[in-house]
Amino acid sequence: MSSGSGLPPFEHAAFAVASRLISCLVTEQFLRALYLPIHSAQVTGILVILSTDSMYEPPVINRALRSQEIFALVPLRHPPIYHRSSADQHRLVDLVDPLDMYPAVFELSTSSSISGQQVCVPILNPVCMFTTSME
Repeated sequence: MSSGSGLPPFEHAAFAVASRLISCLVTEQFLRALYLPIHSAQVTGILVILSTDSMYEPPVINRALRSQEIFALVPLRHPPIYHRSSADQHRLVDLVDPLDMYPAVFELSTSSSISGQQVCVPILNPVCMFTTSME
């Protein structure tokens, strides 16, 4: 059973496929992913899946990422399994469980209705709202 079990059947099926695909892309190292822990009652952190633009860089990226380098953002219920050489501040992910993903997958997009600013838009409808407190 996927973590989107509270969704209507079509959305549940779409999320089940998307979460498994994301898990395979990260686990099989077709795409790299970073984990950013956050302070929230519902979410432990955000999985940042990088696009192929950053695949040939060293494993530790010491610069700001451009929006084109981010494939998707996924909120997680539990931390993933980290790469064994990953330092605490650079949480490179080896394994992510699809069941740990909230049924919300986001991508960065430029919208002309918001004056060309980068905004985070859902790829799949987010069904859970969560609050964060940065300390």
